Amino acid sequence: MNRCCSALVACFISVGCAQTQVAAPRAPADAGQPVAATSTADAGAPGTDGAVALSHFDPSLVDRNVDPCVDFYQFTCSRWIAANPIPSDQPLWWTLSNLQIWNETVLRQTMEKVSGPDPQRSANEQKIGDYWEACMDEAKLDQQGLGPIAQDLKRIATLKNKAGLAREIARLHSTVPGATAGINNADTHTPAALFGFGPVQDFANSALVVANLDQGGMGLPSRDFYLSDDAR
Repeated sequence: MNRCCSALVACFISVGCAQTQVAAPRAPADAGQPVAATSTADAGAPGTDGAVALSHFDPSLVDRNVDPCVDFYQFTCSRWIAANPIPSDQPLWWTLSNLQIWNETVLRQTMEKVSGPDPQRSANEQKIGDYWEACMDEAKLDQQGLGPIAQDLKRIATLKNKAGLAREIARLHSTVPGATAGINNADTHTPAALFGFGPVQDFANSALVVANLDQGGMGLPSRDFYLSDDAR
């Protein structure tokens, strides 16, 4: 009875690492769109040129040659892992990677579509499109160089004492919403300069919301991106 229950539980939990991708691994079609094994496209998903296919979760991908009571992880994940090596252009790969890439592709195509000077654009579409175009015009950004932040750099360079530093940090914090958001990410913490300050649930008593002082985040996800010699 216990073995039957364990197998039943495994079928439900295994969807966490098992998708319908069981064919032999293939190399990515191009560097920007890593392709794992064959997947079953979601017929309900909007068509998106250049996006990877979405996949349904499939409990049948559990490895029934492995006893779940001996090695539950291998039982649930080994077949999916074997069929889905990490693509060379990705730092990690998991069951929702296809969905993430598909979603990013939809967002990119939506912004590109409204970035042109179309008189039929709505007010919101114009704001989105103009913002996207301003960020993606690399030639203009290269031409401007440090010009757009020249005044900020000058103000920092002229700091004379601790009081001036405190005022500048306060000014920078006023420009970053995350500066007062408390802990917003376990790796990068707050994006504010030096530190962030905001509300967070008390670790000892979750019924309380207390003040939290947290370190400022780095530009990349974690310290290993700066210090590790690993090729990936």
